[in-house]
Amino acid sequence: MLLKVTYEDRTGKADSSESFVELNGEAPEYFENRGIRKGVVLARYADLLKNWLIDEREHTDISETWEPRVDDWSGIVVPPALGKWERQSLPLTVSEPYRELFGEFTGYFKQEIEALDDSALEQELEILAKLGKG
Repeated sequence: MLLKVTYEDRTGKADSSESFVELNGEAPEYFENRGIRKGVVLARYADLLKNWLIDEREHTDISETWEPRVDDWSGIVVPPALGKWERQSLPLTVSEPYRELFGEFTGYFKQEIEALDDSALEQELEILAKLGKG
């Protein structure tokens, strides 16, 4: 099967890549090796944290309930690129939707730590536990 990817980088430059791939009926979460698997779990973790920070900043002045950009339908989305200007700091806030998301992600993260047999990732679990408590 021909797999073709087209994309635009942060500077606006368009590019593409294509390759023939053979799908061997592997499960959707198949990883060629542990390094790739660890990279994927850490990328998902980073994207979840980035989305949380973006959502909390955007909703800091909104008192009614709002929906996070991370959900069951779209999953953990790749966050938008931030502008080049530094932002003012805000107090650390974890809204209820993200406390729940961090709790859900913690279960997945624990499974990946076991599969990877990598106790070094436990420090991220401690952070998730703190964020999940609000």
